[in-house]
Amino acid sequence: SGHSGGPPSAGSLSEAAANGDVAAITAVVASNKDPAALARLVNAADGDGWTSVHFASYGGSAPALSLLLAAGGDPSKQDKGGRAPLSLAALRGHLACAAALLKADKRANGMSLLDARDAHGMQATHKAAVAGQTQMLDLLLKLGADPDAAASDGSTPAHMAAYKGHVDALRALLVES
Repeated sequence: SGHSGGPPSAGSLSEAAANGDVAAITAVVASNKDPAALARLVNAADGDGWTSVHFASYGGSAPALSLLLAAGGDPSKQDKGGRAPLSLAALRGHLACAAALLKADKRANGMSLLDARDAHGMQATHKAAVAGQTQMLDLLLKLGADPDAAASDGSTPAHMAAYKGHVDALRALLVES
């Protein structure tokens, strides 16, 4: 892919993550014997604050994401807009990615990725509701997400589903609350 055999860059790793290129990610992991250096590479952010974990979560490749998480990828790192990878997976309806992120979230302070908020106070449930991702909402709610969480402007996931006309998503939220 055009690089001159030098060490892999964060940019090429993010590209592999976005495309679900498991072979390329495996090669980067195999060529990097220093776990701390590998974790730094995996968690390196671009100008928008996206890491390879963000790209894999948005792209939807659970195998690629799992490799990155195993290599020290941070499932809770937020981009410039405060979005954690789970919000991106929720928006796009990538269930296996969401499950992998939640499983990898090992914070000891009792906070969960389900509670993470972006710059607008939105949680992953808001993103899933806005996009009409009903199965994603079912998963997040089953794992303990708050169906009544209000964003900075006071809107709940149900408000957003209703505003966008996502009837099934709205139904899933109203059954839970």
